Amino acid sequence: MFHKKSFLIILPIVFLLLSCGNKSTVSGDPSLGEIPKGAQEMAFETLFSSSQSGLKEPTQEVLNSGDGLKNVFAIINSKRKPGIPIPDVNFDTHEVFVFSPGQVSHGVPSPKVQRMLQFENKIVVQLEPVEQNENGYATTVISEPCVIVAFKKTSLPVVVETTGMKN
Repeated sequence: MFHKKSFLIILPIVFLLLSCGNKSTVSGDPSLGEIPKGAQEMAFETLFSSSQSGLKEPTQEVLNSGDGLKNVFAIINSKRKPGIPIPDVNFDTHEVFVFSPGQVSHGVPSPKVQRMLQFENKIVVQLEPVEQNENGYATTVISEPCVIVAFKKTSLPVVVETTGMKN
């Protein structure tokens, strides 16, 4: 009698395990969508991302020298003790892009780059959408969000594209 009950309990478990096969996985982030026609995805490295950068004015700048990067980090480190070390970038082969919307009157998380796309006539930096929490933005906080990325050198202009805000 005990064997029949255990058999009836084990049998459904065995069927359940056999029905669970390997599932195919999709590589990449499906939320990013397809790469537009005529574009190639570019490799990049995030050098800095913070909601408190010290950059008060809107900034979208491509840096081609270490001096430019030092100037940006002088602003970033002006209120930080100890300061953040300046990243080591080979400007013979790479460029650095600095993006900041400037000072905003609400708290926001650090901006992040989802991907970079190279077109024939420009480079598009796609930023992750900012997820607003259920209580809305913290209105008593002043933020200075900024993201800095390095990528292979090109002579193309860089354009920032945001995909909106997730609610």
